[in-house]
Amino acid sequence: QPVIQEFDGQYSVKFNHPMTKSDYISQVIAVRYDQIITVNLYAESEALFTLPQVQGLRLFVITNMSELISVLI
Repeated sequence: QPVIQEFDGQYSVKFNHPMTKSDYISQVIAVRYDQIITVNLYAESEALFTLPQVQGLRLFVITNMSELISVLI
């Protein structure tokens, strides 16, 4: 589960994931009925990003190990 904080009209989303070269989150896709936002993350970086503060976002998290995680905000 991510840690989500609200600030200045945005969400700060942080995942507790190792982000090593062998196991990292490669992409996060935020989906709403009328909008899709993609965020690329990289190995050895922090698993942290910001999104516009809108209700009803579903996050799809893809790791380099082809694992798919779904989270509703």
